[in-house]
Amino acid sequence: MIEARDFVEAARERGFEWYAGVPCSYLTPFINYVLQDPSLRYVSMANEGDAVALIAGVALAGAAGNRRPSQSEGNAGAASAQPRRGIAMMQNSGSAMR
Repeated sequence: MIEARDFVEAARERGFEWYAGVPCSYLTPFINYVLQDPSLRYVSMANEGDAVALIAGVALAGAAGNRRPSQSEGNAGAASAQPRRGIAMMQNSGSAMR
């Protein structure tokens, strides 16, 4: 199994900073690694669909420019907003495959 540090750091290098998922014992090392880093965000969700929806919202908000330009910036502020990326963490026990 991949180590949490290896996965999260590889994702960070590619711009991923948001994580969402349903708490699960298999994902505990990943969740704990993200929680200990103040530059990363983890949101615990009630189900996998909510996690995917949250991460989609994070991506869309970043792509659209998630900061409001001030009066003196005009449209340049919106154009310079940084995109955001996130990961919805899921674990499949295989029960749906049986």
